[in-house]
Amino acid sequence: MATESQRGNIASELQRLKLIVGTMIIEDCSEEENKQFSRSFKSTGNPPDGVLRYDESDDESDDRFYRLYPADASDAELAEYLTYKQFDFSIKQIELLKRIKSMLTFFVVLTILGLVSALILLFI
Repeated sequence: MATESQRGNIASELQRLKLIVGTMIIEDCSEEENKQFSRSFKSTGNPPDGVLRYDESDDESDDRFYRLYPADASDAELAEYLTYKQFDFSIKQIELLKRIKSMLTFFVVLTILGLVSALILLFI
């Protein structure tokens, strides 16, 4: 059974992945809200429910907060989006593999040319 910290880590990791994939949207809080939430954060040590704090700085005078919202899409649209996102990722992997193959080919040809020229110089 998972402990509270493990559940928190899983939840925060899931949130991070949703942000990367694009199924969650970040909305920065206004300056007025930042000041209000900063006072609340200093007194309680936690931001209000539904509000998260940027961890960019330890300087509490520059506290910035944001809210996370799920993307405005149906389950079918999200499933289709994730399918295409995965397909796009696969295409990028294939392109990277082709680049690696090209570089390896270049260095293999360069090595063979070096060996052949060394053999020619050796027998001359």
